[in-house]
Amino acid sequence: MNGRIAVGARFIGQRIPRKEDGRLLTGRGSFVDDVVLPGMLHAAFVRGTVARGKIISVDLAEARATPGVWAIYTAEDFVPLNIRMVTVFLDALPPTPPVHPLASDRVAYVGEPVALVVAESRAIAEDAVARVRVEYETETPLVTIDDALHGPPVHPGMGSNVAMHVPSPENPEVATIFASAPHVVTGTIRHQRIAHSPMEARGIVASRQGRDELTIYASSQGPQFAARAMALTFGLSPARIRVITKDVGGAFGLKCQPWREEVAVVAACLLIDRPVKWIEDRLENLVAANQARGSSFASSMPSRSAIETSSASEVTCIFSIT
Repeated sequence: MNGRIAVGARFIGQRIPRKEDGRLLTGRGSFVDDVVLPGMLHAAFVRGTVARGKIISVDLAEARATPGVWAIYTAEDFVPLNIRMVTVFLDALPPTPPVHPLASDRVAYVGEPVALVVAESRAIAEDAVARVRVEYETETPLVTIDDALHGPPVHPGMGSNVAMHVPSPENPEVATIFASAPHVVTGTIRHQRIAHSPMEARGIVASRQGRDELTIYASSQGPQFAARAMALTFGLSPARIRVITKDVGGAFGLKCQPWREEVAVVAACLLIDRPVKWIEDRLENLVAANQARGSSFASSMPSRSAIETSSASEVTCIFSIT
């Protein structure tokens, strides 16, 4: 307790050198794509080309004949692993649609992973992906939030496309303000849908350590949570999964938790018993990665006078958003 106590004035308002800048700016950073393990194989995904539709057939014959291809996995191949996808973003109302690493009988968005090719190099894997033939029976997609609210369920068997209803708590004071306001202005506020677009897209290297242990290198915003998520997904003890995150070239929420592609790569590693690497390219990131925003708010605002003639001080800014 006799150590010198840091004084805030030494740091607040001062230009503090970032300790990692020199290493990164001189090319000495270490990212997930820099990880090379003995015997490592490379993965690439066959992705859905329609926004919504049934998968009629998947022809893998030509792709499997490609020299250097070790394995091609579809949803059926992962069934023995009893994978249970988990998410922390939304505790949806039951029943919830099943989510699997790879699409089985239908696709719900362009870029949805349908099959996973594992080969000696990324180039060979991509060549094999181009040789996979998938036949779809296309359906009319739901593009906007309004389409989803009034259209048929995206996932068959669901009653609607509403995942969760979170009502605002009742507030008598606010209700009185709205009821007594001379004017109530209503409108809709929309935020456009965006892509996260980090400089470094998603990436993962999965390596099996013994029978039931895994070491995972991932571009992640939270390696501890990623380890817990993978443990829950594969029914393993969290103590048996180690997630290592080196430098991360941006994330913006995209890398909060591992999702379908990362889980599929780990599944392939478990089945093939070799280290497997997947690095998302820019096209995949823009087309298939989770997106953000795309929100719409119907709002109301009480005002003491007509909004066209009132000054800023005359407007009561209490919003009711539905």
